[in-house]
Amino acid sequence: MRATLGENTLESETEGGERFVYEKQDKCTRRLAITLLIASALAMGYGSCGAFGNPCSCPLVVVPFPALTRMLDADVARGRVRVAALPGCDGEVTRRDVSRSDVDLLGNAGFYFSLGYGWEEALVERARAVNPRLEVHSLTNGCSVKEGNPYFWLSPGNGIRMGNRARGILEGRSDTVPDRSFFPLTGIQESESYTVLAFHRAFEYLVEPLGLKAIYVDLDRDSASVVREKVERAGRLGVNRAFMLRFQSVQGIEFLRRCRLVSIDPYGLDFLVDFVTEVVRGFVEFKDASDEASTQVR
Repeated sequence: MRATLGENTLESETEGGERFVYEKQDKCTRRLAITLLIASALAMGYGSCGAFGNPCSCPLVVVPFPALTRMLDADVARGRVRVAALPGCDGEVTRRDVSRSDVDLLGNAGFYFSLGYGWEEALVERARAVNPRLEVHSLTNGCSVKEGNPYFWLSPGNGIRMGNRARGILEGRSDTVPDRSFFPLTGIQESESYTVLAFHRAFEYLVEPLGLKAIYVDLDRDSASVVREKVERAGRLGVNRAFMLRFQSVQGIEFLRRCRLVSIDPYGLDFLVDFVTEVVRGFVEFKDASDEASTQVR
């Protein structure tokens, strides 16, 4: 994804060739544009800074899913390391099955960076039976994890922390790696009225760093009346973006005919830029609608 910020304009283009251009002069929207640029930079390496030095060979590092390969992009580009990912999960991250191909991949790896899920323990046990030299390191030290919400890598801050820790391990430093490049994303804190609808708590890790507000709908636990109340509240607030995870199915909600429903792949390479781009678009549409309504009232 490429993004260019002019004096009063923002142009972005996805890898698929989709272009988005808008011109705004207000401070609030410009801050969102800057946020999009920050997000695209983070997505190109989670704030990576330098490569580890003097490896005796080019080791293979395996991570739990493709989203985490970004954190070592700079090192891959310098030929210092090879990075491979297990396939993304077909559903919730805590319920993944271990396949023979997973074990074969770790059988040729020098390092596996773990996020601490139960299925990883079974994977490592089987992999070490064929590759006893495999080094396994947890990336969770220092990460902010919400109780009952295991999608903590979606947080830009956690992503940077994990990248710093991974590079520290590869450089042979201690397990406690300083948080040397974390900075919070700031976006639309000045527009307290902008809200999104989210069908999974995983979006907490994306919503909060951007200063957004969200209405969370749990289709598995919320009763029909609770879902209806939340959706009606979203309508009153002028919500124009609803987010779900790729493996979810959201059907039968009339409100979504008037609201853009966006599917985000939490295991994919571009989850951060995809989310922020939709937020920027939704916020621009929201402000335009608000400005038009104000003009009509006058």
